[in-house]
Amino acid sequence: MKKEDTVKLISAEGFEFVVDKEAAMVSQTIHNMLTSPGSFAERQHGEVSFPEISTTILEKICQYFYWHLQFASGKETEFPIEPELTLETIAQLGFQREMSVLLLSMGTVSLLELNSVDVAV
Repeated sequence: MKKEDTVKLISAEGFEFVVDKEAAMVSQTIHNMLTSPGSFAERQHGEVSFPEISTTILEKICQYFYWHLQFASGKETEFPIEPELTLETIAQLGFQREMSVLLLSMGTVSLLELNSVDVAV
């Protein structure tokens, strides 16, 4: 696979996830970072750092991107995520609103669970 077909996502601990660009573009936030006009570092280098997101959570997010590409086109299947990671994922994301809506739409977290977490949007 060519380098321009991948994106490097970097966690708070410095762990690097190299994912298909198509998968990363599931996130509108990452999509905007990589396609916005101008000479942004993310676009130039194909890397996006997430200093507030732990390696465990970023790994789960990357898994979701691939799951979304495979199953979100109409198949009735849930994204496998542990409840404790669901809440931590929502709490740590810099793009909480986007992922909260995604998690709600997948049925992996209820509105009640979302309301119990202090999430700044």
